[in-house]
Amino acid sequence: MKSKTAHHQELVEILQAAADPKTAEWFTNYLKGVIRYRGLKTAVLKQHLKDFFQQSGLDQESDNTQLEHIRFWLSQPMAEDKLIAILWLQQWIKPQLKSPMGDPAAAQVLSLLEDVFLQGDIFDWSTNDWLCVRVMEAIPEYFPNQIPRLLDWSTAPSLWQRRSSLLSFKKSAKNGQHWESVEELIRRLLPSEERFIQTAVGWVLSDISKKYPDYAYTLVEQHFSHLSHEVILRHTKYLPQHQALKIRSKNR
Repeated sequence: MKSKTAHHQELVEILQAAADPKTAEWFTNYLKGVIRYRGLKTAVLKQHLKDFFQQSGLDQESDNTQLEHIRFWLSQPMAEDKLIAILWLQQWIKPQLKSPMGDPAAAQVLSLLEDVFLQGDIFDWSTNDWLCVRVMEAIPEYFPNQIPRLLDWSTAPSLWQRRSSLLSFKKSAKNGQHWESVEELIRRLLPSEERFIQTAVGWVLSDISKKYPDYAYTLVEQHFSHLSHEVILRHTKYLPQHQALKIRSKNR
């Protein structure tokens, strides 16, 4: 049986052969050099992962084996390696969403990710966004028993774990669900001035405001003194009070 390193090297060779240096340069510059890219776009990554699974059969291995590979690839420094792992994790958790054994599977995912954050293997906003949109948003939606654990993430040492605690609820909040948890998380995370905490709060408020502007405005007013000007400027644009909020923020 091949090792995780051997399987990973096989995939790396496939990705390297398809990499576009101009795409790599663009993404690396866009992330301001915080993380380096090989130079592959999402659709290409998905196709190569699909082909790789057909050749290797890794997606048919036991759950523990798959999660071990996912964890290993998340530990790699290149962006696409982490994104491949997130796509794989998204694929792995999908059958669990309506399964009687879903909660234990969700707990496994959270344990894996807690170690990822503890070891500092997610350290940029783009990878963090991918993780939240493709994996974490399913947790409160399908596994509400795990919500207390997500609330605990709000006090974690890792900025990206704290940020993920709230972004995990972005889809649910937009659909009018789990607002009590969202309110509690915003209360815990603010008054942090850390930009990526602020923009996480802003992103959630913005999504809520598209369908529930009155509720979103209530939250903005409640936390106005702790919201950055960037959040007011960019993330309240769907509110009828947007112009007035911008003026008030500018004059603070």
